[in-house]
Amino acid sequence: MNSRVRLLLLGLAFGISIAAILWVGRSAVSPREEPLYQGKTLSYWVTRAGRVEEYNGAPEDAVAAIRAIGPNAVPFRLIKTLNDSDWEARGGALTGLGKIRNRPETVVPLIVPYLFNNNPVIQRSAAYALRDLGSEAGFGALLRASNAPNIGDIIYEVREKIRREESK
Repeated sequence: MNSRVRLLLLGLAFGISIAAILWVGRSAVSPREEPLYQGKTLSYWVTRAGRVEEYNGAPEDAVAAIRAIGPNAVPFRLIKTLNDSDWEARGGALTGLGKIRNRPETVVPLIVPYLFNNNPVIQRSAAYALRDLGSEAGFGALLRASNAPNIGDIIYEVREKIRREESK
């Protein structure tokens, strides 16, 4: 076999190898089917949870659904929804993250940047999410953001809760 044919075959084998690696890597990273709860998608529940004003707080069925889906919800949809153009959906995603109490080390860093969002509703949703985590990590992040606008009352509430707990 001459050197040109050998080089061509080597290049072809290399190209096929790279294509196979990329294909396998893509399928390993691509999102799975969206999780369901009571026959409805996680997207439905997150959007419903974001309608805080309609229900005077997050709707209990939406919160229960997000909790039931639990940690599976974090990597799939909530993180993606944080960048949604609809502020209600972003607020719902923050609310959902605040309900996943068993993974504060994962969700706190996702929530904190939204304390400084230019939308006051998003700022407050982030603050409530950190408060609702009920964890030291969530409280600490909220207290460190004392210069964030529009959330002073929530920070005060958390400080008072910590003070009451320490005095027991």
